Amino acid sequence: ACTGEQCPEVEELSDLSFLQEVCESSVLLCLKKRFHRNAIYTSAGHMLLSVNPFKSLNIYSLEMAQIYQDINIVERPPHIFAVAEEAFILSRNSEHPPNILLSGHSGSGKTEAVKLLSQYLTTPQRRQGDKILQLLDFFKVLESFGHAKTVLNRNSSRFGQSLQVFLQR
Repeated sequence: ACTGEQCPEVEELSDLSFLQEVCESSVLLCLKKRFHRNAIYTSAGHMLLSVNPFKSLNIYSLEMAQIYQDINIVERPPHIFAVAEEAFILSRNSEHPPNILLSGHSGSGKTEAVKLLSQYLTTPQRRQGDKILQLLDFFKVLESFGHAKTVLNRNSSRFGQSLQVFLQR
């Protein structure tokens, strides 16, 4: 069993639900290994965990978005675009709209995640462009009034958000 500081060698997995020994140490070690490889996204079953790299990574391009649109859902590596694509597909094929909950400490990247989800929906293949681009402009207005510098985050949201996006079918 995995207890306290004693944890067996942990394989780097893209989905934590496949860890042989699940404990705080094994989860953190797996996330650490992925982080050092700039793999900031890790699945935990149906959840996506993100570790803020505090640097720019070239993983949000149109080419990357295309990969997530073309690949089968079970073959998609963990990524915010995989979440956006699954929500997009569910919104078209289900009577119940999908929900995405973003949670984390200040500076963990929740605001940036909303922008990335929105960016994904503006890709030419998703054809949601004009309205989502307006939404991205609206985020800039919200930020100017509702964000402030804090000790932990130079651009901290000072409000909660509940955002509903209605996609064209």
